[in-house]
Amino acid sequence: MAYSIKTKTYNDLVTRDPDGVGVVLVLLCIPAEKEGWAEFTEESLTLRRCCYFNLLSGHPEENENSTKKILIPRTNVLDATSLQSLLNAERERKLVGGV
Repeated sequence: MAYSIKTKTYNDLVTRDPDGVGVVLVLLCIPAEKEGWAEFTEESLTLRRCCYFNLLSGHPEENENSTKKILIPRTNVLDATSLQSLLNAERERKLVGGV
């Protein structure tokens, strides 16, 4: 799956302070028929379809007036397990980095 992001935004994200909070791009894919894709109650939030995620890293692009294509593997579905894994990895990164 590919997602295009403004290069300026991409550069802002990949050049963040490495000791700061990590950056995860989350892409929510909603159906063409937008009615009923989300349900909100006091007990739950239900989203139809899914989210994909990608950890952003790399070098800034020179031309900030363009777009950058981000490739997101379809295996990177954001679910409870992957979210817990991302949070654990960030916690470990912070502990090892001493921040």
